[in-house]
Amino acid sequence: MRMDMQLRLQSLRCVQGDEDADEPFAWVFYLTLDGSTITQSKANPDRLVSTVVVKGNEGSHGNLGVDEVVAGRVFAIPASIGAYATSMRSIRISNPLEIVVPGRVVAFFVLLDEDVTSDADIEVAHEKVSQRVQDRFNEFLQNMSLNQIVIDAGQLMIGRPDLDLAGAATEIVQQRFDVFTDQLSDELEDFATDVVIEESNVIQLIENFFDHDDFMGSFKFVPDERAMLGSNLSMSFRDQVRKRNDLSHVYDIHVDVSAQLVPGSEEIARTGSVLSDVIADRGEFVTSGQLLCIGNGTRVPWTRHDLKEQWDFAFNYPFAEAVWSIDGMDLPPGRDDGTLDFAKTVRRARTDVPLSGTKLVIGTEQRTVRVQHSRKRVNGVEHLVVSNRSEDAQYAVTIGLSVVLPNGTRIAVNPSDATFDGQSVRLDTTFLNEYDKCLSTFERRGHKSTHTTPQDLWGPYGRQVILDRAEQQLAVAAQIRGLSANRTAAISRALVKQVGIATAPLIADRRGSAG
Repeated sequence: MRMDMQLRLQSLRCVQGDEDADEPFAWVFYLTLDGSTITQSKANPDRLVSTVVVKGNEGSHGNLGVDEVVAGRVFAIPASIGAYATSMRSIRISNPLEIVVPGRVVAFFVLLDEDVTSDADIEVAHEKVSQRVQDRFNEFLQNMSLNQIVIDAGQLMIGRPDLDLAGAATEIVQQRFDVFTDQLSDELEDFATDVVIEESNVIQLIENFFDHDDFMGSFKFVPDERAMLGSNLSMSFRDQVRKRNDLSHVYDIHVDVSAQLVPGSEEIARTGSVLSDVIADRGEFVTSGQLLCIGNGTRVPWTRHDLKEQWDFAFNYPFAEAVWSIDGMDLPPGRDDGTLDFAKTVRRARTDVPLSGTKLVIGTEQRTVRVQHSRKRVNGVEHLVVSNRSEDAQYAVTIGLSVVLPNGTRIAVNPSDATFDGQSVRLDTTFLNEYDKCLSTFERRGHKSTHTTPQDLWGPYGRQVILDRAEQQLAVAAQIRGLSANRTAAISRALVKQVGIATAPLIADRRGSAG
């Protein structure tokens, strides 16, 4: 499943500012932490490979488009720094469990007050803070031990009967993400202040009594897949931008977030198996008529096998409620076993009609089939298991699935299907082997080839007709292309040889002979 997310920092309202008014500008750092930026290392499965990149626009003075801001003023945050759109997928880890961690966006908003630091210096400071945030996230992710997460998950399960090991491991990973994000947010306040001072022009600072650009406060926001699904793919809220332990500057920030869940082409994995294969009946076909490799009256033994079959469908997206359906009929909530009946056109091999070569005659009939179903959750993965009755023969049902949001909105996933054979009529293997052996002799003969010419295909009269037509076409071509007499004669002799007509012998003219 893919989630497309649009985050919009809409506006700021000054609650508490300087007596002389603020000249605010902002640094905004966006990161996407998902299955495309965080993967499991193939060389060392205990570790992650992280390629998280900070996205953000200019961090220049005046990028909020306002100055002289006093308490009570409300102003919009320009889209150039306040809008961020991304697509993300869940983070999937398999060591040794199948762990699915929701993808998330991390947004850090830093508000500063412009003083004497130059535009060039503040741009350099902005780049340094951006790089620091990116490096710290990648270091944190690459140093995470997946084996230790499984160990910690086992401890978390003590006293938590609602959790299986995969669910506990997922919770541990999310906790570590949250703790680190909070820690980095606190670091950001000190680091931003230090970098601004470090990059400011020393002469300007001395002349203005160290009146560098001031850090007024920060705000972080971390929407993830689970939270967006729980809020019906839309959020709108207000929070505060301020320092940790200082209320000298306080701003309210208004944030909107929306998302779309986009199912992929193969979200449902399926595995088929035969639970039992029992010989239920035996008989004998008697052929009629002479067929290739099968004589008239040949007796061909057969056996009918009754097959109990099962399909296991898995949906590995644990962040939303999933509703399964069979042929459009929703399964009731819960994971109890049950059965459903459907009117179907079924197919089965007929043993009451003559055999056509080695091909069985297939008949159809209308029948009420019964499908048994059960649901289970294994290591955080939702499963639907369906099975058949052998007497229902061959038919198929469509397996549907929808993700359901809290407000009842359903998002359909591409369906799959379960095909059951039910019964299988099998011909005697000795007969089939002899039949294949006989056919192979004809196949070997067919592999030989010879070069065939007109003299192999037509008699003398037919060959003469072909030659006459070719001579006529040659005469026309010779005239159009201006072929010489010698060239035309050479082509004519080649035609005669190709067609295979012997040159007529010369006959003496008796009238001109001496007596």
